[in-house]
Amino acid sequence: MLELGNEKETFTRNIGTLPLTAGFYAFHVNRQTTEIHLHKDFLNMELRWTGLNVEDNTLNRAALVPTGIKIYSWDIIKIRRIIEQQFYALLHILGVNNELLDIVVLRKSHAPAQVGSAGNTVATIVQVPSIYPTSTLEEIA
Repeated sequence: MLELGNEKETFTRNIGTLPLTAGFYAFHVNRQTTEIHLHKDFLNMELRWTGLNVEDNTLNRAALVPTGIKIYSWDIIKIRRIIEQQFYALLHILGVNNELLDIVVLRKSHAPAQVGSAGNTVATIVQVPSIYPTSTLEEIA
């Protein structure tokens, strides 16, 4: 089950089932390629995501999982409100009797940096790791 949310509201939807129980699979998230967005088709909207790989441990190959779901017209405005702000995305791994077995974090919600001048306001700094080297010319020489 997919869950999207922010500080004010959440959206959940079942995205599919796997043929075997969850213990037979490994879930991998590539945070550098993870992208969640709405895609407009001719008459409907689809919520799509990338960066999630599910591996069948028994056969040692990729398992087929959906990369998008159709969004009903009454949910479009809600999802737009969620993803226009800082939001999180979770994948709930459920068992045979719909009991929660694990949670896979697809996207973490980072609070936007706040800079204030009031006495009790504290600036929040979010550091995102860089994939590029950060050495200066002085360090190289």
